[in-house]
Amino acid sequence: MTAGEIKPNRREPFMLRRFICSATLALLAGGAVVTSVQAGDDILVGVLENLAPNQQARIRQVYGTAETSVVRVAFRRAADGWQALPDNVADLDQLQSAGQQFPASLDWTIAFDGKSLGRIESTRPKQWLAYSDIGLQLLPAGEQVPHMGQPGSDFAQWGVDGAVYRPLVLVSAPNVQDPDRWQRTASDSSLASRGMDSFRAAVQQENAKFKLEDGKVELLKAYRSRSGTLLFALIVTGQAPAPDEVPGPEWSPHWFVADDAGQVRFLGSELMLIDAGDYGGDGHSELVFAKSSYDYDGYVMFYDDFRRSAAFGWSYH
Repeated sequence: MTAGEIKPNRREPFMLRRFICSATLALLAGGAVVTSVQAGDDILVGVLENLAPNQQARIRQVYGTAETSVVRVAFRRAADGWQALPDNVADLDQLQSAGQQFPASLDWTIAFDGKSLGRIESTRPKQWLAYSDIGLQLLPAGEQVPHMGQPGSDFAQWGVDGAVYRPLVLVSAPNVQDPDRWQRTASDSSLASRGMDSFRAAVQQENAKFKLEDGKVELLKAYRSRSGTLLFALIVTGQAPAPDEVPGPEWSPHWFVADDAGQVRFLGSELMLIDAGDYGGDGHSELVFAKSSYDYDGYVMFYDDFRRSAAFGWSYH
C-alpha cells in the first residue's frame, strides 16, 4: 500500500477535541505480578503508537519511563480467523486479570507498505494503571523507532495536545508483504456518486438531525488492489459543525469497498487506514485501521476480503 504523504483529513481541529486527563488507577494492594503467557504458534499484531506531549508526560508520571512511542498489542491469529485480545473491562480487577491473556514481552517486525522497517522488543508493565492502558507495552529505554511522513492530526487519539506521526503495524512474525498490492489510486469523482446512497444512510443513522447539503461530499482517499477491488473514503466538505458542537462521526471519513462488479458496501466511519499486509501468512492481505471517536480509541482489522473484521479498543473512563 503506497501511502504517500499524510494529508489533513478535515477532522475536527485539536481545539474541538475534548481534552481529557486520564485518571490513573491505584495499584492493587499486594497484587501479584502478572504471569507470562506464551503466544505459541499464534501470530500477534500490534501497533506502534507515537505519543503527543501530554501522553508522554502521563507515561512518564505513571510508569516512570520516558517514552515517545509505545506498543499496543491488539490482535491474535486463531484457527478460525483474527480475534481481538480482551478489551472490555469494567473495573480494576478485570483490567488486571485481562493482562494475564497478553504476553509479557514480544519481539516485533515493524511493517509498512509491504516492507520491514526493522525489529523492536516491547514489555508489558507489571500492572496497567488506567483503563486506556489495556494492551500497552513499553519499549526499552532509549529505543529509536522509525517514523513515516510528517506529524499531523490524522492519527491523533482522543484528548491529545499535539500532532503525532502515523502509527505503524507490528507483527510477531516476519510477515510484512502485501500480496493484494493495495495502491493509492488517482482521484475518481465517480466514486463519490457510487457511494452516495450508502454515505447518506450512514450519516442519517449516526445523526438523524444532520442535514447533508447537495454537493458537500468529496472523495478523501482511494486505494485499489491488484484484483480491482476499490477501497475509498468519503467526507463532508463545505459544511462545518457549530462552534459549540463536539463533532460526531458524521463529520469523519466514511470508508467503503467496491468489488469488481460495482457493488458498494459501507465499512465504517471515524476510521483512518494504517496499512495493509499479509500478517497471517496465508497469501491474502489484512487491512488495519485506526478508529478514534468521543472517549474512544482503537483499531479495526478487516480480513477475508472485507467479509470479516475484528476490533480492539479502549475508553478513558
